[in-house]
Amino acid sequence: MISTMLTAHIIIVTAFLLFMLVKVLLLFVAKPETVANFRSKTKVVDMALGTFILITGFYLMFATGGHPPTYLMVKIVLVFLAIPLGIIGFKRSNKVLATLSLLLIVYTYGISETKSLTFQKAKIMEVIDTEGMTEMEVILANGQNIYTVMCVQCHGADGKLGAFNSGDLSQSALPQEEAINQITNGKGAMPAYKNDLTTEQIQQVAVFIQTLKNN
Repeated sequence: MISTMLTAHIIIVTAFLLFMLVKVLLLFVAKPETVANFRSKTKVVDMALGTFILITGFYLMFATGGHPPTYLMVKIVLVFLAIPLGIIGFKRSNKVLATLSLLLIVYTYGISETKSLTFQKAKIMEVIDTEGMTEMEVILANGQNIYTVMCVQCHGADGKLGAFNSGDLSQSALPQEEAINQITNGKGAMPAYKNDLTTEQIQQVAVFIQTLKNN
């Protein structure tokens, strides 16, 4: 259910963003009567997209099973502001308000994609000074760093958070090989990390995850 809702939310937000862009362009280049005619014919579409964005957004926010991430709460608030702002802007043919509404939607799309209010993903720091450390200690240290950046948000520091219906890693019986496969290719609401992490990094975090299991 989470995966389906997340996919639907992304599609709806993208459609709404494109729809907003068309309306803003019309507001700047078309005659007032043309803009009014377009608004009249697409009113239902406009309302439907805005409503579904809020419904799916709130669902995802409360589906975390804990305290929602800051970026997600900010996103919902901004969308909640952008939609009525856009309605007022287009109704009054106010280019400033309409453009501001579009920019807010663009910004929320950006923070949603990067999961960061500044569009900057957290950097993974690898252990540099390995003197005196065994090979396994280096692997676990790097794996923990990766886990902290990429996984804590949904799984929690101890693996028990379960946000977005993610599994309790402390109770997981998943073999390390299958964990590597899921991290690489994703599963359900869990994204694939094959383009974000190297094969070695994926193996390191999979090894670290094994330490979270209750023995």
